[in-house]
Amino acid sequence: MTNAENERKTFWKIFHDVLKETGNPFMFTENKYWACINSNDSNWHRTIIAMDFLVQKEIFRINLYINNDIELFDMLLSRKEEIEKLLGFEVKWVFSEKKGNARRIKLEQSFIKNNNIEYKKLIVKSISIINNFVKVFSKYTII
Repeated sequence: MTNAENERKTFWKIFHDVLKETGNPFMFTENKYWACINSNDSNWHRTIIAMDFLVQKEIFRINLYINNDIELFDMLLSRKEEIEKLLGFEVKWVFSEKKGNARRIKLEQSFIKNNNIEYKKLIVKSISIINNFVKVFSKYTII
C-alpha cells in the first residue's frame, strides 16, 4: 500500500468515526480519493455532492459534481448570489477542462498530510459545510 493509499484509508476511517460521534448527520461511500454523500455507491455518472481527499495536493474539496447537465449548471449559475447567500460562503464555479461537460461548484480547504489531529479538525469543520451543501442544493436538484 502506498503512503497516499494509507492516508486515504486513515482519513476516511476518521471521517466515519467523527460522523458516528456527531449522530450521523449524513452518510457517504468512498472510493479511493473521492466519496459520494448520501449514496450507497460512488457513481460519478449523475449529479452528486462529493468530497475529494487529495493527499498529494493537501486539498480537501467539497463539491456539487454535475456530469453532462449543462442546463442544470447554467440554471444554478444564474442563481449564484442566492445560492452563496444560502450556503453562507462563496464557492468556485468550475467548468471542467478534462471532462467536457462536467461542472463543479466547490469549496476547497487545505490540510497538513500525515496528521490525524489535523484530519479530525478538518472533518469537524467540514460537516457543517457538507450539511449546507445538502440543504441548499437539494432545493434545486435531486441529489
